[in-house]
Amino acid sequence: MVSTTVLLDWEDSVDPDGYPLTYSLYISKYMNSFDDPFLMIPNIRNSIRRMTEEDGIQDQETYYWKVHAKNEYGDHRESGVRMFKTDNPSSSVGACWVGGYIRNSENEPLVNARVSFNVWETSFTFTTDLSGYFLGQLLPGQVNPNEEETVAVEISAEGYASENETVTVTLDDIRMDEFTLDETVPISGDINGNRSVDIADAILAFQVIIGQTPLGIDKETALNEDKKIGLTEIVYIFRKLAGL
Repeated sequence: MVSTTVLLDWEDSVDPDGYPLTYSLYISKYMNSFDDPFLMIPNIRNSIRRMTEEDGIQDQETYYWKVHAKNEYGDHRESGVRMFKTDNPSSSVGACWVGGYIRNSENEPLVNARVSFNVWETSFTFTTDLSGYFLGQLLPGQVNPNEEETVAVEISAEGYASENETVTVTLDDIRMDEFTLDETVPISGDINGNRSVDIADAILAFQVIIGQTPLGIDKETALNEDKKIGLTEIVYIFRKLAGL
């Protein structure tokens, strides 16, 4: 069971040709009935959506939902159907919602960056999506009701210097922030130095192995102390891409 305020979170979708995507969220009261959905929200930029009674969801109900990801040319893919139930007891106290964007000094989104809210010696961590966006909630018991709470926030991302700040939060409130991180040490396997480990880095490493001298090589990203690009980097990159 979840409260009447519901956080729907789904996996990022990536267009194979690199075109930007938006999401459409479909919600139905019946599992196999999305032709005439109870609710449809188009043009969502982030892979997360906070639903409230203002969107039309009600207490003590069961809802089914799915997501369409679509590029600017109308090509789309569809998620599977998921379900949630609402249960908002009259004695419940609201949550504090925290969200925002994490970007680098060039205003580019940082993917899989982490923001940790440290409340009463307990850390609550949220991760950004492909647009650098995060959203989460601090529940009663984590934040004192009926008063402001000052909490420490740590923002971090691979290859960037961490930042520490303090913010003020209250229950039944939404706090949105934007954080900027500065680049620091090279990222292992990021051979082209674009702050991301991807297939382009593997191609560069392969070119080096077969004796070519491609431009744009950052030897500081090599895994070995000799700073030579080779098979070790290719294996590391593909393991990274496979999530291993």
